[in-house]
Amino acid sequence: RAAAGRLAGVTVVGRADPRPHLADAHALLHTAEWEGLPRVVLEAAAVGRPALGYDVKGVSDAPGALVAGRPGETRGLADLVARWWAGEVETPAVDRASLDWHRAHDAVTGLLGSVLAPPRG
Repeated sequence: RAAAGRLAGVTVVGRADPRPHLADAHALLHTAEWEGLPRVVLEAAAVGRPALGYDVKGVSDAPGALVAGRPGETRGLADLVARWWAGEVETPAVDRASLDWHRAHDAVTGLLGSVLAPPRG
């Protein structure tokens, strides 16, 4: 049974590696009503694909994301997609190297090492 405005009969079971799908895509269309940490948007940016979605927490803060309208305002989102496809909206530049988890790991490890270092003396 579908909620109002949603498709019935769509089921996703398990997990799938997003990389082949993103490699074949022009962009990622993210339609969540709320998102805390949009990993799929970060994955899209990491492989050089823009993400387009509603102006919601998480998506609007993600690198390389283009946002328009509040959740459910499909006309605004569709207009954004059409303008992006026509080249009227530029995809924000993303420093893809900054999305490398090794870099974050090294920074956190360094910080913890400096905070947890035994006192001298």
